[in-house]
Amino acid sequence: MSNCVRQTMLVVSTRGRITLPAATRMRLGIGAGDRLTFEERGGVIVLSRVRGEEECYTDAQIAEWTRADRLDDQERKRILRSLRGAGRREPRGRPRGG
Repeated sequence: MSNCVRQTMLVVSTRGRITLPAATRMRLGIGAGDRLTFEERGGVIVLSRVRGEEECYTDAQIAEWTRADRLDDQERKRILRSLRGAGRREPRGRPRGG
């Protein structure tokens, strides 16, 4: 598939529907009954073809995972110290120059 950007003007119907151009559907292998995901990314709409089973999560599930993955202050500080220390290590090998 080409990496070039193709842009086509679509019109939204009074029922909120759009029609994907036939050439686009053929080029991407999208047929009647195929499912697409709809994402909003910073004011941009992204449609993607669903391959295999679609997983669907509620906002509550996502919020719970976010809470569970949150670092406590002590762990965050430990990680930051480790990362800052990694940049201060002396280089290995022979000294240059001289």
